[in-house]
Amino acid sequence: MATVTKVGNQFFVSGSTIEGAAYARHFAQQSIQDLDFMLVEGRIISPSCILKLKDAVGFVQVKYDENYIQLSSYTPFSTKENQNGIVCINGLKMKEKYCGTESISFLPTSTITTTGQTAINSASAEVKFKCNSSSIALDEQFENTLNSIRRIKAQENIECLQPKYILVCNAFLRSLSQFALPLMNIIAEAENLNLQTFKDLISLTSPIYNIQMPQVIKVRLNFLLEFYEKYKHLGNKSLLEDYIEYGQLCINNEADFVPALQLDFWPDDIQSFLERIHRHRPQLYQLIIDTTSMHLIPKWSEKTAKIDEELEFRYSFSEIERTLAMNRTRVEQILNGVARSIYYKYLKHRLLIPSYFIKTTVLWMCELRNLNEQFTDQDDDRTIALVLAEQWLAYVKEMLSIGVCKHYFIDEMNLLGSCSTETLQTAIVILEHEVDLDADEKINIFIEQKNLLNQQRHTMENWLGNMKVKDILDAMNEYKLLKEKWLCSSRDFQDDGNAIDCLHVLNSLRTLDGPYQQNWSTFKRLFLDTNETNWLPCLWGEAVDDCSPSDFVDSLIGLGNMLSHIQTAMEKEDFDGTINMEMNQHEFSGVQNILNDLIKPSNIIHNNLMTSWLPMFTETYFNELSTSTLFNARAPFQHRSIIDNHPTGPINNLLKNRSLPSEWNSSMRQPFLQYGQHVSNNFFDLLNNAPDHDMTINDLIKYYEPPSQTSSQSVTTSSIPKQIISHATNSSSINKEEFTLVIFDPDFDIKTIEEDHYRSINDYVLFYAEKSQLLSYIQSINEEKILIIIFDQIFDRSFLDQLQNLNQI
Repeated sequence: MATVTKVGNQFFVSGSTIEGAAYARHFAQQSIQDLDFMLVEGRIISPSCILKLKDAVGFVQVKYDENYIQLSSYTPFSTKENQNGIVCINGLKMKEKYCGTESISFLPTSTITTTGQTAINSASAEVKFKCNSSSIALDEQFENTLNSIRRIKAQENIECLQPKYILVCNAFLRSLSQFALPLMNIIAEAENLNLQTFKDLISLTSPIYNIQMPQVIKVRLNFLLEFYEKYKHLGNKSLLEDYIEYGQLCINNEADFVPALQLDFWPDDIQSFLERIHRHRPQLYQLIIDTTSMHLIPKWSEKTAKIDEELEFRYSFSEIERTLAMNRTRVEQILNGVARSIYYKYLKHRLLIPSYFIKTTVLWMCELRNLNEQFTDQDDDRTIALVLAEQWLAYVKEMLSIGVCKHYFIDEMNLLGSCSTETLQTAIVILEHEVDLDADEKINIFIEQKNLLNQQRHTMENWLGNMKVKDILDAMNEYKLLKEKWLCSSRDFQDDGNAIDCLHVLNSLRTLDGPYQQNWSTFKRLFLDTNETNWLPCLWGEAVDDCSPSDFVDSLIGLGNMLSHIQTAMEKEDFDGTINMEMNQHEFSGVQNILNDLIKPSNIIHNNLMTSWLPMFTETYFNELSTSTLFNARAPFQHRSIIDNHPTGPINNLLKNRSLPSEWNSSMRQPFLQYGQHVSNNFFDLLNNAPDHDMTINDLIKYYEPPSQTSSQSVTTSSIPKQIISHATNSSSINKEEFTLVIFDPDFDIKTIEEDHYRSINDYVLFYAEKSQLLSYIQSINEEKILIIIFDQIFDRSFLDQLQNLNQI
């Protein structure tokens, strides 16, 4: 018989992060959902360990019997006698071990402080994350590190410290090899990170203790700092710090750690569910039986004696729900998206009904109604969303009116049983009279994020704009020479092109150099301009990693953190050469499983974690895309209706229905690198073809801009580009009407513009001949409504679909 690996044997991600429609939280002004982690700490093999509770359906106690309970956790189970004298597992203690406060380094100048708390009637340990920025800037941090190194090297007995330093470095390398790299696994492969990468980083610290660094690294550093010294006036220290600030904004604030016990059997309580799903959906039934499990999670029902409150567990169906969600059809995914969107917009903040009620109604509709047969291939997602939203509202209002929503898995449980009649009636009134499926809803969290990005973009534009064309060309040409003498066995660098990488290198090094631009000079004296007589040879030989200059500079950014960790270990008098990780193989595999769940490309579309970072990429890497594409990518994040952008959320406007690979691999970097190289090459050509290399970038931009037309000049199609002719016939550039009439005609001429009969429809009229310009204009409108007349002999279905998805029309 074949062995089936079940997700529930390990730690796994549950909830909307893996089940989809996490983007619905945008309507509650949340950019990212809370993360739910199921942490499986043991297995219960026999039903004899389950003590059912008469007054609390779906809740049990777990009799501790070491013959039938297997521990997977690093920490043994805590036990306690119940009121009948039976020794049971203490669920509260399982949650409490995830409480407390810890701090870890995150980004060069930031730490994340985690604070966990729990309660008897909570199923999880709620862990809150707070990112604290250091008051010390990157350059000051680097300067302090260099001063610390000076003090170390001033010691007369530096050679006496070498054995301990080697012990520390080997301990760090073992830890990286055994834990960090395997945890990073798929990311490490995609980003070409390997053990040699970390050896090189650690080797950068070895001159502190009179141990040689590999000669190739030393030569690379000399080349790099020579290049920097020549062109450091082009670097901008604030850009990297701005991106760090943006990174802090994108961090999730909370996660729920849910300790769980896996059941190796199916309890009697859910046999009716299994029989029902077998009848209605036999293929899903077999999938559930073969690949899923039930779990118990610690939570007090508040329906039993308080003396046993620490001992109660609730049935969890998270793994089954996960499987059902991941096997939904597109129509069923759209239903889930609209139901959750309505809940987060209109019900969540009012605390009227439990969120699990929403999930349950979707599960019931997917099972009992033939949703897929209601639609054809010609029906677009918005039409499907509108129909399903209306059906879901009717279905839910019926349940609320009778006060009964049967639990999907347990027959005897009514999810609305604890809700008062008044509460249910209030929810009905809201759904009946307040829900507006077509209303264009503003999502303020992404508007605030856009403002930060605009500020960063202006910083970059001001920095670039004041540079001279000649200076940038000189730096780019010399950077090209730097790459040619980089001592790398593979000259086919995986980078973003000479322009982007050249400026990235200068900015990163400038960020660390300090206000007086002296830190790298100090570094050179301490690490490179040294007499290495009687020094020990390299820690791990002369081998080095093949990397680009840009990647090498990225590792220098982490040098301060690495030095800090090494010095902390060096200061421990009892350091024995080991770095303890309180994690057994089961827990380690579980953490790997969670990371795979979160960053697996095929899951990224559903889990919403990419959305916070998307605006940054549309401002940089994707600049080669047309303006209309950028608007299409960003606009739905800032405003959309309840029935728009299902089932994958607004990110689909960027992906254009393209699917992502199921797994990470190094080839996934290629599209981004190609974009970067394309932009770099175009930028280089633009500079090279400048009429005067002494002009600034701002001057060059003005040179390429078309001449503006004054109001006194006559309007002719030969003197005005099509994209600005739209305003030519209006007495004011500001619309004072409630509506704007837009005429789209790819073949318009001056006679068409001079005709007045359109003003019998509306006084303010705009004319467009370019599709991209028309789309850009419409997406920039927030208040007024648009009437549009199209004259086009060529039927463009894609263009019409884009127009239909715009709420302004």
